[in-house]
Amino acid sequence: MMSGQRDVGVSICSRQAPSFGLQLLLVLVLSLHTRLSASDEHNHMYTAGEEVVLWVNTVGPYANRQETYSYFSLPFCPGPKNGISHYHETLGENLLGVELQFLGLDIRFKKPQPKLQYCEIEITKESFKAFRYALKSTYWYQMYIDDLPIWGMVGKSEPGDDDYIWTHKKFEIGYNGNKIVDVNLTSEGMEKLELGKKLKFTFEVEWKPSSVNFRDRFDKYLDPTFYQHRAAERTRHQDTMRQDPAVGSHNARRTVLCAMAT
Repeated sequence: MMSGQRDVGVSICSRQAPSFGLQLLLVLVLSLHTRLSASDEHNHMYTAGEEVVLWVNTVGPYANRQETYSYFSLPFCPGPKNGISHYHETLGENLLGVELQFLGLDIRFKKPQPKLQYCEIEITKESFKAFRYALKSTYWYQMYIDDLPIWGMVGKSEPGDDDYIWTHKKFEIGYNGNKIVDVNLTSEGMEKLELGKKLKFTFEVEWKPSSVNFRDRFDKYLDPTFYQHRAAERTRHQDTMRQDPAVGSHNARRTVLCAMAT
């Protein structure tokens, strides 16, 4: 199912989305569907400059991946693009009832996008409370590009009252011919959460040729060592953040979280 409206709120007690176990099942279903399907417009073929949709799905505490909520249950702001040219519900979405929402970013196949601001929010008392709860609870989120899942952290909470939000998303998208075969997310631009502060959210897109075959693009998600590597990356990042005096600056050390499923 796909929601055409982006209900941007501040409550983190909205209807729960499918559990993480079901989300992994979705990856398996999509992998099988990819291997059995013939190629056509409905099966991920793009021309240069064609629209590539970034969907947002869930957000929730990293320590309890059964607890998930709609991405916009946190007071994130959407991008300026209000609609998409077409939408095709995937087999996995149909089976599991996954509800995706359009983030509003204009991404085009094989077209690099330099860093660009897509929205801005002012931290009110209500949004401060919601974000702070999410950061103290180590919230992470899930997105999809062309059915490929992407995970990232909302931000980082330090001891005391120091909480930080990642404000920049860098997408590295691998392509083989006219198909997308890999997606990675790098979170940058860490800003301190402060009442009354304005946060500018930005994104950029890099396209890279890849030798991965389309039928094999889900293989990395099915490899347990892939997730172990990402979990280790996350631990190293947390240790670095505690030692980095520039953690509150826009040029703070970045973290790569293309998938953190353990």
